[in-house]
Amino acid sequence: MFEIEIKPTILTIITTYKCTAACEDCCFECSPKKTGILNFEEIKEVILNTTKEYPSIKQIVFTGGECFILKKKTFRFNIYIS
Repeated sequence: MFEIEIKPTILTIITTYKCTAACEDCCFECSPKKTGILNFEEIKEVILNTTKEYPSIKQIVFTGGECFILKKKTFRFNIYIS
């Protein structure tokens, strides 16, 4: 048996399934009816834990329904990306 060393370089965080649209072909089935949104502390924990486990992470992508529903809260994460 052999082992494969995994070195991911991108962390993608789905911040919410809420979206301003309800596209029929959305792979996440997002819509204005969905209400769940990750809070700052939850996202921060994911970033810190994942980058500790995988120091090869070089990029963080925020996605979801409409990730910019978080507005300025999203930009608080620039302190963790360096």
